[in-house]
Amino acid sequence: MDEKLDAVLKGIYDSLTDEQKEKAKVCKSMDELTALANNEGIELPDEVLNAIAGGYLYYGKDWEVIDDKTGYRVGFPTSDKQEALDLARSKGLSTEEISLDRVNQIRADYQKKNQSGC
Repeated sequence: MDEKLDAVLKGIYDSLTDEQKEKAKVCKSMDELTALANNEGIELPDEVLNAIAGGYLYYGKDWEVIDDKTGYRVGFPTSDKQEALDLARSKGLSTEEISLDRVNQIRADYQKKNQSGC
């Protein structure tokens, strides 16, 4: 992890109450930790979400939130970028923008992986 991100995470952790720190310690995955942050109203900056989350934003005719494992859309497309950002954040996903070529590559990799049984 880079030093800047490490400092941001330390700042977030230091700002938590003792109860929130205890809840964070029992989280077993980044999904659980992100859900805890959402439930507790803890704002996670984009740089933190991008480092821990599994998703992307893609703009074609509309903005789409894309799962980074399957390449498939999460939710519905929207013409409003902020709406797509809000959806990604609500799901604990990254807000990094990617190209259609990258979306197609993720989809192809996912299909290839599932066909081989690995």
